[in-house]
Formats: sequence, C-alpha cells, structure tokens
Amino acid sequence: IKSRNLNHEDIGRKVREEFKFLKDAPLIFISGLKGIKINDLINLCNQIYKKSKIIHDENELNNFIMSKVAQNLPKNKPGQTLHIYGIKQHQIYPNVFEFTVNNPNYVHFSYKRYIENVIREKFDYEGVIIKLFFRRFCATLLMMKLFNSFQVKIYTILEVDPQVPQM
Repeated sequence: IKSRNLNHEDIGRKVREEFKFLKDAPLIFISGLKGIKINDLINLCNQIYKKSKIIHDENELNNFIMSKVAQNLPKNKPGQTLHIYGIKQHQIYPNVFEFTVNNPNYVHFSYKRYIENVIREKFDYEGVIIKLFFRRFCATLLMMKLFNSFQVKIYTILEVDPQVPQM
C-alpha cells in the first residue's frame, strides 16, 4: 500500500479486497520495531489454537448439519443426486470434518464452501482452518466391518475360561 494517509480501517479493507481467501482470518496490526500489540497477537494465536481443538458431540453435529442441508439442498445435475449420510469430526485433528456421501464427485465447490461457512458460524471457528473431506459410503465395507465385529464377539463368547473345570 503506497499511500501513507491510510488508517487501520482503510488498510484492513484493502487487505481484505486483495486477499479474498483470507476472509475468515483475523487481522491484527503490530509493530515489530516498537513491540506494539505483540501480546495481543500471542493471545489471539492461543485463542485460535483452543478453538481448533474443541471436539463437538457427534449427534449435535449431525443434527445441525443435516438441518442446514435440508434448508439448502445441493444443486444436482440430472442423474447425479448428492446424498449426505453423516458427518464425523476427526478425533486427532478436530478441525477436520469427514462427510459420508454417495459420491464425492457430486459435491460442488460452492456447496463445500456453504457447509464450511455454516460450521464456522455455528461453532465460532474464526481464524481456524477447516478441512472438509467427503468419503464415499460403501455398504459392502460397512457389512464387512459388521461381520468382522460379529465374528470377534462370537469367538470371545466361545473361548474357554481357564478357571472353569473342563469335563
């Protein structure tokens, strides 16, 4: 910015115009030479870090997202209907959300942005990077997982207890 006659509001507006992808990032003015507002920057970083580590209840998250999806259904091409089956928040990286859908290719980038904005507004994720992953729902894999867990349960029931005398 070449002009010296700008105040913080004007500079902030110009930065937001130039870097539209940073619309959710907080903007803070500091001076490295004078050390002005360095503590504010550190406090802001700590707040953003704490927000990024919050894990939400899965049922609350699913209910909220499904209600927002029902309010604004995804636009579909003929024969390419998007179905969202559920959402999970990653346990290790809480700012990552995994959606189970019928086909990830059917999710339009504008609908991803809509869902991200909805999550950001509801859970106060200002300054937090949110990542959305769309995974294909596969009934075959689900059945295999259920079958394998069922087999494990059967084996644990049929195991012989060493404390019980054998006949």
